[in-house]
Amino acid sequence: MNGHSDIHLLLIDDDIEFQTKARALGKLRFSCTTARNEEEMHSSLRNDSIDAVLIDLGLSSDDGKRLIKVIRRKNEQIPVIVMSEHVTPKLRKQLEALGATSVLEKPINLDELTSAIVSTLRQGSDEGFHEPTVTELMIAPELYPKVFLHESVTKAIKVLKNAFFDASGQEVRTRLRSALVFDRKGSFQGIVHLDDILRLVHPSSFEHSPYMSSFTGMFMNQARSLPRKSISDLLRDQPAISTDTPIMEAVHLMLENGLINLPVLEGEELVGILRDKDIILEIARILKVE
Repeated sequence: MNGHSDIHLLLIDDDIEFQTKARALGKLRFSCTTARNEEEMHSSLRNDSIDAVLIDLGLSSDDGKRLIKVIRRKNEQIPVIVMSEHVTPKLRKQLEALGATSVLEKPINLDELTSAIVSTLRQGSDEGFHEPTVTELMIAPELYPKVFLHESVTKAIKVLKNAFFDASGQEVRTRLRSALVFDRKGSFQGIVHLDDILRLVHPSSFEHSPYMSSFTGMFMNQARSLPRKSISDLLRDQPAISTDTPIMEAVHLMLENGLINLPVLEGEELVGILRDKDIILEIARILKVE
């Protein structure tokens, strides 16, 4: 297993909403095949190169248990990851006895799911020391919301608010603190973050005189001025990296510039986003921290 992009998952669920999970996982650089029933599962296991099976027990606990048995009769080695609501110790013990490699409780964060999948696949791996690459750790830009340079700051506030707070209502979710900025022609221009909103609210006069005589009423006035500004006012100079950039160099750039993520470019094309959380999760995997 050399990277996320090499991992081919088979997702089994009869719920149409599971297609949303497949698309989300695809943005995290997994290759996903979906199966809605046992027949489609057999076809995928027979014809596709599957690295792991992800089963959502929302299709019913009994059906899920039966599918685990069927998979294990055909393949004793392939990792089988099960997602279920209300995972009791009894249910976990039953699923593991049937051959489930890992049991996860819903709702689950996309980042937690990614980490669980990679960790499960690395169990018993003899690949030895492997320095992770940017390509392995970055996620697809499509996971992030888009805004445009000419739009009002209020649009960025709305998009960032929804990306962070509204994500909690989804079964498989991730909280995003950033949005990608493009110009009218669709060319990538940079990334705006939640703290960029605070930076814009902060009076520029503080740069010259940090000792203000009164703060009262200042926040309200500054907030009310935001609709007159555009998203271009939010952008700051930010470094970018390439797929060849060493991970330690990326860590250095994040710390030096106070960033939570970095755009990954090939030429002028945005091909991924490297986040601090993915680097932290990689450190946890290296140290085998659960």
